[in-house]
Amino acid sequence: MVIEKPFGHDLASARDLDAHVANTVGESQIFRIDHFLGKDNVQSIMAFRFANGLFEPIWNRDRIDHVQITVAETVGVEARGAFYEATGALRDMIPNHMMTLLSLVAMEPPVGFAAETVRSRKADVFAAMPAVNPALAVRGQYLAGTVAGKAVAAYRDEPEVAKTSDIETYAALVFTIDNWRWAGVPFYVRTGKHLAQRLTEIAIEFKKAPYAAFENTSLDSLQPNWLVLRIAPDEGISLQFGVKQRGPAFALKAVKMDFHYADWFEKEPNVG
Repeated sequence: MVIEKPFGHDLASARDLDAHVANTVGESQIFRIDHFLGKDNVQSIMAFRFANGLFEPIWNRDRIDHVQITVAETVGVEARGAFYEATGALRDMIPNHMMTLLSLVAMEPPVGFAAETVRSRKADVFAAMPAVNPALAVRGQYLAGTVAGKAVAAYRDEPEVAKTSDIETYAALVFTIDNWRWAGVPFYVRTGKHLAQRLTEIAIEFKKAPYAAFENTSLDSLQPNWLVLRIAPDEGISLQFGVKQRGPAFALKAVKMDFHYADWFEKEPNVG
C-alpha cells in the first residue's frame, strides 16, 4: 500500500488515518517513502558524511554556525489550484521532502545502512526537535509579476483558487535540534513557488576562524567557510574557503572547489 501526501489534514486526522491503515493491512505491506530518497545526490549526503573522515569530525555545533535548506521553484501551482488550496506550500513540501534532507544532514552515524537502522537514526532527530516557534515562521503568497522573463498571474488568479485565499505558496521556518550534536544551531528551511530561480540545495555555514592573527593586516574581517550540497538542478558539492590573492597586499579572496555530478558520471536513464 502506497498513500500519496498529504497524510491527513492535521495531527489528529493523520493518527486516525494511520489507525485505519493499520487495521486493514500489515506494516510490512505499507511502503513509506519520500521520492527525494530516490535521488542519487540525496543518498550521497550519507556517503559524503560517513565515507569521508575529513568532514564528520567537524559536523557539529562546535564548528557549524547554521544550516540553510532551500527548495525554490520557478513554476507556479500550474493546474493544481484545487490541490494547493487544500494543502499549501508548507504541507506540500516541508513535512516530507525538506524533512528528508534535514534528517540526512542531522542524523547520527548509523551502525549500518539497513532501512530500519537509518530510519531509527532519522527518528532520533525528530524526537529531539522542539515545536516550531510561530514567531520564527513566515508564510507568503506570490502576486502577479515576471519570472524568467515571462509574465505570471497572481496565485489568487490561478484556476480553482479562491479570490480571498490565504493559502501560502511560500513558507520559511527555523528548526532547532536539542541534542549534543546540534544544540544552538538553527536550521533555516524555506520553499516557494514562482521564485527567481529553480534551486534545491543544503548550504552549511561554518563558524569563522579567529581574527586575532590578521589584526595588523588590511583585512577588516574573515569570511566564513561554506559547504553547499546541490540537489538540483546543477547536482554537485562545493566548498568555499579563503586564499590570499596575488600581489603585495595581504588580501583574501573566497574561492570554491566545485564537484559536478555531470563531470564524473553518466546520467542514468529514466526507468519506466
